[in-house]
Amino acid sequence: MQKTASYTASESERRAERVTSHSAYVVMKRLVHTVLLSVAIAVALGSLLLYQQLQESWLKLETSQPGEPLARQYSKILQPHLQNKDIESLSSLLAILMQEEAVTEANVYDSRGQVVAPLEKYTPVVSQAYLSKNPPVTHVQDIQNESGQVIGYLRVMVDPTVILGQPRHLARSRLLVLGGCLFIAFVLGIYLTRGFYKARPALKRRLSGRTPQPVSFEEKRRE
Repeated sequence: MQKTASYTASESERRAERVTSHSAYVVMKRLVHTVLLSVAIAVALGSLLLYQQLQESWLKLETSQPGEPLARQYSKILQPHLQNKDIESLSSLLAILMQEEAVTEANVYDSRGQVVAPLEKYTPVVSQAYLSKNPPVTHVQDIQNESGQVIGYLRVMVDPTVILGQPRHLARSRLLVLGGCLFIAFVLGIYLTRGFYKARPALKRRLSGRTPQPVSFEEKRRE
């Protein structure tokens, strides 16, 4: 009777130990999963913010071309005509500049900020920014004389939709290619996982050195 009671007590203690160890394992597993999920969320948010920053930098870089080089080059071309106050030549050169597909408007100012040319076409920046659905990108370049003094300014307004049309099309194509690669990786992951689970019993038998047992029809059907 005493032996039976001691055996029952030891068995209950072993069960309690197994339950305790199982509970600790479950807690540790949940903790690890929680940490991994938190890290994955943090990485996802960081990647999204980084993508937005890179997108803004990319848009600024794209919209600076070709307006910035045009403004810098034409400021040197217009310098002698502005210095000689040749309004007709200034208007002719600005008309040539506005033949660029992306340029919507170009104006020359004097050192006081007064419009010099062309007088017949001048749009304030505020009107362009608030009245247009896609406000233009404005580039302002100093016009300097031989001694380096600022004698005027060149303002070039560029339509961003013209500049970003082709890059945005290429970006959408790149996203489509990326989506196709992710879909292929997803399908391959499914079939590789399925193949691994099917081959796992054979691997276990090979590693343990046991002879393979015939697989019943029900087991094949479950696979």
